[in-house]
Amino acid sequence: VSRYVGSREMFISANAMEEIQRLRNIVERSVILGEDESSCTECVRTFFAQIQSAVKKEFQSITAAFDSRAIVVLNTLVHRIAEQRIGAYVETFLTTELRTAASLRQRLALTALSLREIEILNRAIREMTNDDADVEAIDPDVFFGIGCETLVDDECACLDSVPSDDDVLPQRDATEFSLDDLCARYKEALLRVESCVPGTSIESVRARLAEAFLGRVTRLAQRHLRESIAATKSASARLNAWTTREEARADVFEPVLLASRNMNAWLARARDAIDTMNSELSPGTVRQMFAVAQSRLAEEMSMVLEAMTTRGMTLVDAKFRGTQRAVDFNDESSFAERETEACVAVVDALDGLAKTTLECLDSANAATLLNEIGAQFYSLLFRHVCRYTYTIVGAMQLKLDVNAYVSWVRKTMTARESIERFEALSTRLNLLVVPEDALDDFVYELEAHAHENIAEIRMLLRLRKTT
Repeated sequence: VSRYVGSREMFISANAMEEIQRLRNIVERSVILGEDESSCTECVRTFFAQIQSAVKKEFQSITAAFDSRAIVVLNTLVHRIAEQRIGAYVETFLTTELRTAASLRQRLALTALSLREIEILNRAIREMTNDDADVEAIDPDVFFGIGCETLVDDECACLDSVPSDDDVLPQRDATEFSLDDLCARYKEALLRVESCVPGTSIESVRARLAEAFLGRVTRLAQRHLRESIAATKSASARLNAWTTREEARADVFEPVLLASRNMNAWLARARDAIDTMNSELSPGTVRQMFAVAQSRLAEEMSMVLEAMTTRGMTLVDAKFRGTQRAVDFNDESSFAERETEACVAVVDALDGLAKTTLECLDSANAATLLNEIGAQFYSLLFRHVCRYTYTIVGAMQLKLDVNAYVSWVRKTMTARESIERFEALSTRLNLLVVPEDALDDFVYELEAHAHENIAEIRMLLRLRKTT
């Protein structure tokens, strides 16, 4: 049988050898260049069609010569074809050096094409033998690994690298639209593997592709957040008392907050793509994938929170230091009955920051950030109050300013505990207003309800300006 099969023209003729070498050269160039060089796809289809035609012709001769042993001889022939002809072709594109992302895409295309052509050839052999149970089909796992692992590995590698991160993320303004190409490539990858991978492996393969796709989106989001923070660092260092809210928004706050919004939009887009294109995945598997993604992004989100609160307080402190004057609080003249210039500037800066936050983030993330800004603002405000000493008139001016800050907090923050801290501070500032003969009783009453804030009360007492 082996001698008979080995003597077939397709294995020994010069034309057959030249034909396979010519195909290998076309395939190699196609992978190197990353394109369908010399109509590579059509050449491959012709190659498999010729094999199918040769097998049908040979089977007629085999049936006449071997009768009851025809299937045994056919199996040997098919095995030899898989090893010497199909194997030589497949080896070419699996071992050719991948020089570019386009090379990887071309190898993916050839892998998927080969798997489809092998299935067509197997189907033709089954039909030719009337589905004889003893017929041995060509096993694609021999070329591409169990469950077509080579194809899946390449698909995952392609999802992870094509297009490049730099192409997806412009320098300053990345938007949700930039994920269109990634989603399209994810869909194409799914269609390729679903048409080629055996049913016994498809579930795990779908999960691998979803993980690769989501992992890429997560990595892009991480980079986008980090780069937006870094790109606005120099602008944040230039914040000063004369920085307008529009300048602060455009140069410092908005780019980072938009990056955070983009991150959430990208994850939502990825979730929609996986749910729509890969609906066979179990909800539990998808939830676990996104829990991992959120965990990976936790550090970057913490960086965003820290950057926004730190920079917000840098701006507010610059307003305080640049526009607040000691005479605002130690003047013995009449009460101005309006907030100081510094207070107006600070509230304007805080309003700008809150407006940008609410416009750029969803309600839950906006509330988290604004509550953190409010908590940091309390600490900064108390330190600012402690920079001056106060006459009774000056203390009344301070209370007017602080009440303006309380109003801002009430309309902006949702954390009741933090709001109450500001309200309590406004009440404690009466320490600077009450006359000496009523001071002890007032201090006693405050300390009775102050708990852990007794230290603040003692510090405020030292700010009373003595005559």
